[in-house]
Amino acid sequence: MNRTITIAVVNALPDAARSPLGRRIVRIYVFLALFNAAAWIWAFVAFRHYPLLMGTSLLAYTFGLR
Repeated sequence: MNRTITIAVVNALPDAARSPLGRRIVRIYVFLALFNAAAWIWAFVAFRHYPLLMGTSLLAYTFGLR
């Protein structure tokens, strides 16, 4: 059953994501998304008593996206 689900997921991917380069790009984006989520979880835990620092970190993040 697990193999059937895996095959269905792979078949749902666009052709570009099935190539070796496409898989590598998808892995990089997944890693970046997970790292970003972990960094924000850490920021919420570390700055829970300092709302000004949380606001400053959010502002710095948005400037970095720009």
